[in-house]
Amino acid sequence: MTAHLSATGALLAGGRGSRLGGVRKAELALDGTPLLDRGLAFLRGLCRRTLLLPGPHAFSARAATVPDALPDRGAPGALLAALEASDGWVFALAVDMPHPSRAAALALWSRRRGADAVLYARAGRLEPLFAFYASRCAAPFRAVLEKRGASFVELLGTVRAVVVPLAEAPPECRDGRFLASVNTPAGARALGVVLSTRGAARRGRGARRGAPSRARPRRVPRASPR
Repeated sequence: MTAHLSATGALLAGGRGSRLGGVRKAELALDGTPLLDRGLAFLRGLCRRTLLLPGPHAFSARAATVPDALPDRGAPGALLAALEASDGWVFALAVDMPHPSRAAALALWSRRRGADAVLYARAGRLEPLFAFYASRCAAPFRAVLEKRGASFVELLGTVRAVVVPLAEAPPECRDGRFLASVNTPAGARALGVVLSTRGAARRGRGARRGAPSRARPRRVPRASPR
């Protein structure tokens, strides 16, 4: 039996897919399985507890659901909610990463000693949504986010972050495929992800009714770890 890490897995599923014709990213499918279900299955195999951060969306009950901690703060606000709902370490995963790697996650876990956050950097950019965060990050993150929207670089500058170059990932993970996310139709095809026109139609109807939406911020340049 595979051992679980003493951490909470947090699936951030609030991306609305504005560059994908309005399809909710969680509704995209790989090999016939929605990315939402794939992400939850990965986290359940990795962590002892799993949370779903749906943002403005509503999904059928698949996991314990936590609303964003603060309005209009995007993915950082969702991460804050996960941290405040947890005790110990949190592994954050974006729902639009269809090929997460257990080996890559375990490699980060092994580097957590003395750190508040552990994450990869690829081509000079942080990857904050495949990363471990200690729940003690919640207080400094909230102090920033209560004042204004903030990037992950800003938030990570308030804690002790260990940034692991992709070259130090397990050999089988160094192509970075596990960090690839779906942002465009071409990107989806390259990753084997199928766009759901039915999901786009539902999203369009919701937008006409004035349903709220929120996109996940783009990744930001690498910050020097403290």
